[in-house]
Amino acid sequence: MIWRLFLAGFLGLCAALYEVGAVSFLPPWFQLRPLLPFIVLLLVSSSRSRAFAAALGGAIVLDAYTLDHFSLALVRLPLMVVLLDVIASRFLTNRSVYATAALAVFARLFDWIMSWLFALAAVFLNIHDGMWIIPPAPGFVLLWDVVIISFLFFLVAGLTGRFQTRAGSSYASR
Repeated sequence: MIWRLFLAGFLGLCAALYEVGAVSFLPPWFQLRPLLPFIVLLLVSSSRSRAFAAALGGAIVLDAYTLDHFSLALVRLPLMVVLLDVIASRFLTNRSVYATAALAVFARLFDWIMSWLFALAAVFLNIHDGMWIIPPAPGFVLLWDVVIISFLFFLVAGLTGRFQTRAGSSYASR
């Protein structure tokens, strides 16, 4: 059981390494950022502890390699997992692809807002001199998040049979 947490943390670490190492070399319309969709998918399909492990693994890399602004990903990403878990359990009624895509969009927007707030506080307190800026083509980033999370959701649903992916109810008359 503990090895699954280590695997989730390692995969979060790999996703963050891809984000800091390869995304800046891609054109703005093709900047795939897989860490947040992966965390959302783990939260929806697996457990909060695995999503938390992936968030911590990714946050270590993001904090180590983010030099242009004050990031605090070790605070931001675990806080996001807790907030997404509350939203998923209290406000979303099912584990559908639409709810998962909405969580992914909310996660990205929350991440951008928190990054801006932490950078603003660091500049205001004179801890750091760089301000966070929104990535180029933010609409494409959100679009890719929805595409990635939808593809992974259907992949997990097909492999595990855990989710109902077709329309209709299992209680309908036959």
